[in-house]
Amino acid sequence: MTIFWVAAALMTVSGLLILAPALLRPNKTEAEDLNARNVRIARERLAELESERESGVLSGAMFEQAKADLEGNLIDDLRDAKEAPLEAAPAKLALASVLVLVPLVALLLYLTLGAPGLLVVQGDHQSGQPGKPSMEEMLVKLEEKLKENPDNAEGWFILGRSYSSLGRYPEAVAALEKVHKLAGDNPSVLTALADVLALASGGKVSGRPEELLRKALEQAPDDPTALWMLGIAMQEQAKHKEAIAYWRRVLPQVQDDPKTSAQLGSLIERSMQEGGLSEADIPTVAPVPANPGIEIRVSVILDEKLKEKVAPGDSLFVMAKAIEGPPMPLAVVKLKAADLPAEVSLTDAMAMSPDLRLSKFPKVLVQARIVKGAGPMAQSGDLESDSLETATAGAEPLRLVIGRVLP
Repeated sequence: MTIFWVAAALMTVSGLLILAPALLRPNKTEAEDLNARNVRIARERLAELESERESGVLSGAMFEQAKADLEGNLIDDLRDAKEAPLEAAPAKLALASVLVLVPLVALLLYLTLGAPGLLVVQGDHQSGQPGKPSMEEMLVKLEEKLKENPDNAEGWFILGRSYSSLGRYPEAVAALEKVHKLAGDNPSVLTALADVLALASGGKVSGRPEELLRKALEQAPDDPTALWMLGIAMQEQAKHKEAIAYWRRVLPQVQDDPKTSAQLGSLIERSMQEGGLSEADIPTVAPVPANPGIEIRVSVILDEKLKEKVAPGDSLFVMAKAIEGPPMPLAVVKLKAADLPAEVSLTDAMAMSPDLRLSKFPKVLVQARIVKGAGPMAQSGDLESDSLETATAGAEPLRLVIGRVLP
């Protein structure tokens, strides 16, 4: 899958896990049950944020901002659950939960790792922390940059997903419609647009979202997000056999994730019961073979002319990104500048999600960056190498020379 961009990074199966508990629930849902679910989801997301902070993906300031957003969303969820009527459509509640909990980490990563040439932090911010703008400041900056560069599809995509996470559905749809216009009928673009259209219509996947998802599957038959959402559309229409068929096609792709597999299995079991179906009615699907052999070996050196500009404690990031894919890296290694010259290997084991593995993309761009700040935020004065294109399968060793300073 490519996107341009989307589903893989932001609508991964891990995000769709939120759908399963809601879809498995009866139509009458007690407020305290909903509260418990919201608290559990928030705890899981906090654990993910802590892991990202420890691995160096998020700086301390970025972690605190994301944590504050998560806490604010949880408070709103608990209040809404208390005030909401006891009857609700499970699929709609589930999709709304997905939106509330889509993290703005995507925006952070885009501004840090995704496009340093588009958004480079310069000077002090009003917050008094040079190089560490708040989430709101970054969103405003992205809006301003897109006014100057309206053909940047990647930026519109991240803006649309950020709007979506804030509940600004009409603006999210408008932004992703721009991506669709710029990038065309790319499968992941279609899936992302279907997602926000469903959210904007109260969680209904049938209709235009379903049409977009079917078009996506014509080009990417194994896209797990499109398959999962089409299963929901079929469930909405009481087409249980079709729903199960779509969900069965997702199962082989999450076989290494017991929790996701169990949730998906429960969805299938419930749909079989409601449709009066037996196991014999549902075709089996062969597991997707693993590809453990993907490895990109990279050697990194620093141009002699720049040695005086680097401190031993500066952070060194070596990363691979899809050429036409999500702005987030597919694999990242973090070292210290003191480790230079360095040799690293980028593999599928470093993936940030099951759908963002090197093996999912035929070609990638590999780059090295020395960062002066605590996190990977691209700032004036940081040092970078050129981005080298390489095939992921049978990749030849790469040599990166860090030889330029960001203005």
